[in-house]
Amino acid sequence: MIGYGLHVRTLLICCLVLRTAAIYPWTLKDFEQLRFSLVHPHFVDGLGPNVLMRMGNPAVYSALGGPTISMPALTQNLHGASGEIYPDHNYDLIDVSLMHPLEGGILDAEKQAFSSFADQFVHWPTIRRGSFSRDFDAACRERGMTCSDAMQPAHIRREDRHRLAADFEEWDTTGFEKRVTALRAMLEEKGARPRVIFMHSMRGSDRVGSLFAAYAMRYKNMSLTEAIAANELIARRHMSYEHQVAAQWYCEHLAAKKLYPRGYDCGNCSPFRCWDSGAPMDPLYFASVLHIAVVSLIANVFMIGRCAFKKMGFRRMLRKRDDDLKPPEPDAFITPPATIHSETTPPRAFESYSSDCYLRLSP
Repeated sequence: MIGYGLHVRTLLICCLVLRTAAIYPWTLKDFEQLRFSLVHPHFVDGLGPNVLMRMGNPAVYSALGGPTISMPALTQNLHGASGEIYPDHNYDLIDVSLMHPLEGGILDAEKQAFSSFADQFVHWPTIRRGSFSRDFDAACRERGMTCSDAMQPAHIRREDRHRLAADFEEWDTTGFEKRVTALRAMLEEKGARPRVIFMHSMRGSDRVGSLFAAYAMRYKNMSLTEAIAANELIARRHMSYEHQVAAQWYCEHLAAKKLYPRGYDCGNCSPFRCWDSGAPMDPLYFASVLHIAVVSLIANVFMIGRCAFKKMGFRRMLRKRDDDLKPPEPDAFITPPATIHSETTPPRAFESYSSDCYLRLSP
């Protein structure tokens, strides 16, 4: 009975998933991206009526349509994070997407949502991880340098570090400097209507976090330590190591160009990480996994208990049916008086007692 109940529940879940998949071709990427829908909205900077913000996945999801851009949900989310700074009415919403072409579902939804406003969608494709480490290794080899696998500025000779920092724009294929200055130009541009510029990645913590740190060092007068700490407060976890190192080398680049007045801390990795210890655990992911595990445990306990009670009741019913079908055993009190009459018992008194038993026990 217990196994039967669990199999029925599994079958129902599979039917629900197949029915949803029949309506919309869900993939594992969609289920992964769903966890970061509209997460970590945060105000970055404001200049005049224009506002710069950051967030995670801007798409919303439904069983009937998959990832879509809901303008009411998106603007309400951004408005709630910026408060009174957000324009009240008639503004231009500019989407700066760091999504990679492989994350096509969200990217397609963005292009469709902003199809009527081509100048309000900016695509800066960025790989989650791997690109900066390849750029760094290639830069070291081309210059005949011996660089640490940790890519930390403090682990490299001073002369080599200064040379890499001065040539940063040449070997950084991500284009930190170009993107940071482009964001500032969007924010400074004056038009007929206010602008709300939001930059985003999938999780709103790594790709957008490193770009946020670069912008904060360049235009918000933040130190590297302050910028990365601010990102951790927003994302509630460490930035991925590769993006942290990219921000550190951009700090070195600003210091080489005399654009970093906060004092040297570009090699300060001790508050964060000084080597790649792996991808950080996302609290939202951990919470969702824990939630699923607890709900599954409760459902299984309930199902097992329900089936066990049913099984006990079924056995009790069978036992009662067997007792009802069993022939009654002969009883001395309902046996005819003639067979148990003795000389010590008066026949009249026994017969009256036997008659009373017959009357009491007969249906």
